[in-house]
Amino acid sequence: MCKGIQLTHLCFADDLLVFSDGSNFGIQDLQRILAQFKKVSGLKSNPSKCEVFFGGLETVERQVRAARYGYQLGEFLVRYLGVPLISGKLSLAACQPLIDKMVAKVKSWQAKALSYEGNIELVGKVFYSLTQFWMSVFLLPKSVIKEVERICSNFIWGVGEGLKLRANVVWQKLTYPKKGGLGFRDLWSWNQACMTRHIWLNS
Repeated sequence: MCKGIQLTHLCFADDLLVFSDGSNFGIQDLQRILAQFKKVSGLKSNPSKCEVFFGGLETVERQVRAARYGYQLGEFLVRYLGVPLISGKLSLAACQPLIDKMVAKVKSWQAKALSYEGNIELVGKVFYSLTQFWMSVFLLPKSVIKEVERICSNFIWGVGEGLKLRANVVWQKLTYPKKGGLGFRDLWSWNQACMTRHIWLNS
């Protein structure tokens, strides 16, 4: 159980995440609860399709406990609903799926020889929508923000991945209002605003 926020479980569609202190007693209590659930509902969990994740334990101890109770041992980094589930600080490596998705979009669009105006439209609508979900969940590292901005800037100015050409205008100027820029959001400020929203929702 996550004591600070009194979190015991999360449920989405047919997925269930149950939290425990990870001790042998905690796991045994969890198994008793599942047995009671089976008795009441007639539904039985399949340990071979379940994964257990431990924090703060050595690898050998995690393997022993998982085997003792018949669960598959899960390893971080794991993705759920498109974003990583992590036990520590978010890193650039953890955000690589987001970067890879953006690069894949760029490669598919570059083959279509879009106009400058078309590039701007795609960045404003598609690229930002890709980052929006991540920014609503995590405070992204500045290195990730810079990489996203680099990809967007290069795409607008037609600079292909791996080329040493430079964008005509620095990204920061593109976030100015449309009278002097292109009106793009400042991603770092927007990410902070998304995180502040969580405080407001839980106040």
